[in-house]
This record gives sequence, C-alpha cells and structure tokens, in this order.
Amino acid sequence: MIENTVWMNSKNRIIRDNEQLFNNLREIGLFDKYPDLGDINEAEQSSLMASLNTSHKRIFKPLEETDTIMPSHLWIGINPPPGQYTMVKLCQMTIGIVKKYKWAEDNAWCVEAHTAGGYRPHIHLMVSYNRNKVRPNRVIQMLSTSYKVEKHSIQCKTYLNGNLHGEHMDYIMGLKSDEKKDDVLSDISERNSLKIQNYYLNGIYKDADSLHKGGENVYQDSQDHLSESATIRETIWCSQENTICS
Repeated sequence: MIENTVWMNSKNRIIRDNEQLFNNLREIGLFDKYPDLGDINEAEQSSLMASLNTSHKRIFKPLEETDTIMPSHLWIGINPPPGQYTMVKLCQMTIGIVKKYKWAEDNAWCVEAHTAGGYRPHIHLMVSYNRNKVRPNRVIQMLSTSYKVEKHSIQCKTYLNGNLHGEHMDYIMGLKSDEKKDDVLSDISERNSLKIQNYYLNGIYKDADSLHKGGENVYQDSQDHLSESATIRETIWCSQENTICS
C-alpha cells in the first residue's frame, strides 16, 4: 500500500512537470524554430514515458540492487567576468581544457549565460573525483590559469559517495526548479542558434542514465539552489547534430 501511494504521488508529479515543460516549449515555439527536434507531441510522450519508467524502477527495484555507493565528484563553476568570453568561445575553451587534464577525463558540463542577475556566460562542470588524483585547491589553480581568470572566479566543491550526484547531472541537463525555467529556455534557444550542444558528457558520464540508478539523493546543499526533486530524466534537446563544439 505504501509503495503504491509513493508511486502514484511520483507519477502525478512527473505528469504535471512534463506537461508544464512542454507547455513552456510550445509558448516559445522551440519546435517551430527548430524542425529537426521533431514532432512536439511525440517528444512530449517519449519524455513522459522515459521519466515514468525511471521513477517506477527506483520505487520497485529490490534494495540490494540500489544500495550501492555512487561515485564521488567535484562540482565546479567557472565564472569569468561578464564580457570576457562569448558562449561559443567559452564552449571551445572548455572542450580543450577537459581533454588537457587527466583528472578531468570523466566529465559532464554545460555552458550557460542567462541568469537572474543578467547575461553572463559561464560553465557548470561535474568531474569524477579521486582524492589521489587531484585536490580541489589544485583544480582551482589550474582552471584559473587555463581560463585566464582570478581564482575567485572558480568555485570547486567536493561531494562524496554520490551526494547530489543525480541533482547535479540534472542541473547540467537543464532540469531545474521552476523559477529558473525562463533562463533555461533562453539558454536552449541561444545554444541552438549558435550550434552549441546543450550539454557534454565524457568518460563515465556518457551513460548518464546509469548514473541515476540508486535512488534519490540523501543530501541537499542549500547554497547550490538546485531543484529538490528533479524527476524528468530524458529531454528532447540532446539530439542536435552538426554542432561547432562537437
């Protein structure tokens, strides 16, 4: 009975969130502007089914299959002063930088620009963390040099044993709280116009779905301002091709 109640609550929330997401996409006419995205009704149904399937597996999968230790990771923000880089330049630099450093070979990241405080191109970067490879202070120093910014423009936090692992992956994929939806949609529109991918996955993060196995996160850092229950695990904007940053 308890499992059924949990499932119904989760199902209703997923349906509501999915409907709201695609209503927003209809309002801005994203599928009309970019026909390669396909039919919006089919995309809406596909996104809904993927989200429901993922949530159902989480609730009903046996405990021994989900009670595993998730990877530790670094959550890194690269915040150049406004005007220093364009989205395209920052994207191109990041592609080269994550290839340059061995400690960054397992990475997931995105470039964004639209924020509540104004237009400011910046990077959210998630890197698999092994304390024997690199220390956060060293990461800040190397990235500060690579991006030609002051150290205070680089933020680096450590999350151990899967804490906020799924939340940070969702954040990179654009699955954020409702108050950020306008900025998310603006970033999607601009990235499409610039032929930039909405997010990049390398190494262990290529199989993004597998990283969401293991249930909900057990820790929420209020300073990250993330959605507390991002549930849509598959979206329609990761399929664009022929990008300048591929």
